[in-house]
Amino acid sequence: MGHIRIAAATGTGPIPKAAFDSALTDIGIERYNLLTLSSVIPAGATVTVEEQLPNLGPTGYLLPAVIAKAIIEPGAAGATGLAWSRRPSGEGIFYEATGEDAQSVEDALHQGIAHGCSLRDWGAGEPSTLIERASAPADGYACALVIAAYGQARQPFE
Repeated sequence: MGHIRIAAATGTGPIPKAAFDSALTDIGIERYNLLTLSSVIPAGATVTVEEQLPNLGPTGYLLPAVIAKAIIEPGAAGATGLAWSRRPSGEGIFYEATGEDAQSVEDALHQGIAHGCSLRDWGAGEPSTLIERASAPADGYACALVIAAYGQARQPFE
């Protein structure tokens, strides 16, 4: 089965999109078109946390991912994060949250995972989490980003 790689980064820029692009560059996935996924982890997938993502395919390919993103206004701070929980059989879920600080994000992630597991009649153990914080400069925006990239980038228009 596939490999899900989780990474976190921050970026800044003069407009929100530029801050997001800067965070993508920090992780190493600025050259892909992101295909946003909801939250389900397939049973056979390997999940790892990495500092930076490797080359996952040619420029312009589609990269499926669960994305937690906080765009932070000039002069402010914020956080975002992903939580994940897996059953003994391997399948699982991701939840993402954003907030003004890491504690509010962590609380929301734990509540979300517990709720998501209860919807599926799964027992909710202690989830794994990755939270990223950022502060925006007075004259620009910041982006806090945590992404779970699924496998290799895929050719568009297949």
